[in-house]
Amino acid sequence: MYELTIAWRNLRGRKREKFISFIGLISVLGIAIGVAALIIVLGVMKGFETELRSKILGATSHIVISSYEGVMTEYKDLETRITALPGVQSSSGVLHTSLMLMGQRNVSGVVARGIDPKSHSHVAEYIIEGDLEDLHQTDSILVGKQLADKYHLTPGRVVTFMAPSGRIGPFGSVPKRTQMVVAGIFQTGMYEYDNSLAFASIETLTAVGGYRDLSVNTIEVRVDNIFDTASTMAAIRNEIGPGYSVRDWTELNANLFSALKLERVSMFLILCVIIIVASFNIISTLVMMVMEKTREIGILMSMGATRRSISRIFFLQGIILGIAGTILGTICGIILSLLLKRYQFVQLPPDVYMLDTVPVQLEPGIVASIMAISVLISILSTIYPARRAGKLRPVEALRND
Repeated sequence: MYELTIAWRNLRGRKREKFISFIGLISVLGIAIGVAALIIVLGVMKGFETELRSKILGATSHIVISSYEGVMTEYKDLETRITALPGVQSSSGVLHTSLMLMGQRNVSGVVARGIDPKSHSHVAEYIIEGDLEDLHQTDSILVGKQLADKYHLTPGRVVTFMAPSGRIGPFGSVPKRTQMVVAGIFQTGMYEYDNSLAFASIETLTAVGGYRDLSVNTIEVRVDNIFDTASTMAAIRNEIGPGYSVRDWTELNANLFSALKLERVSMFLILCVIIIVASFNIISTLVMMVMEKTREIGILMSMGATRRSISRIFFLQGIILGIAGTILGTICGIILSLLLKRYQFVQLPPDVYMLDTVPVQLEPGIVASIMAISVLISILSTIYPARRAGKLRPVEALRND
């Protein structure tokens, strides 16, 4: 295929055509930068989404059931019926209540979750000090790492909490003071949870909350497939009947994941502009090359080359530039993403971004899509100069030279 040979020779250029070759190099680098930026940014955005989802589902559950009447005293029967449904890993009642941790100089609000340690064994993987089984002891509590650092808490230390349920005094409700022993410290890696979440047994929080009977206000369900919760929720509604609200993790965190998706799409469109701008360099390179190669085009046509062959020569030149930039950008983007993932040299303020490092997750499908879009833009940018070269007439080309 002589068109490819001529196209490659034209890109290499002679001494008097070094400027055109330099512009071609700039266009390759422009496309490479755009492709690398797209791969890194989309990898980071995907990593953020995956990491946040993992941490959220690690501390909470896939499906949450709550009663419109408030607390549920019949939750043991509901747990048994829900766990027997297909696709359900486990179900367990949880008692949520709000507490105030009393420090020497300040106080902090804490969301306490009363759990059954046996049913919430997945919480144990986040414990860095202490043991989950210690929650079986009366008035024991697990606190987050950020909260523990703020109040200098260690396992075995007694802390004072204030609960909203208390006796009625002459001036209204008086909050109830209660003392608990720190059974352990957990770290999910998500600042919001580590700073304001605590775990205790259902029995402990039932007593703190002033409930007469052992009860919960939600039932948390973990399923086999977190991306197919619709069928499981339908089965749960049919099983337990009306009077209960059934929501999955996508509904509970809809605003967060919708914002992440919107940011990912926005960054994709913005960074695609970089590739489009770089493609204009391909157009200018090919147009200048057509003007510089007018005599050669005339000679080729006089020797029998067709207009289609001439167009194909310049079309191939643009494709070579586009593919070279795409491959170079893909290699650089993957290498930089892997380095960022391996060494985590970019630190984030956890109170702002909820994560302390930049997560990266490369997906072959996303990388392949970026490469395909880059090559497609390069192909589109070669159409005009290639058609212009094919429209030259051999007699006029030789005469104008």
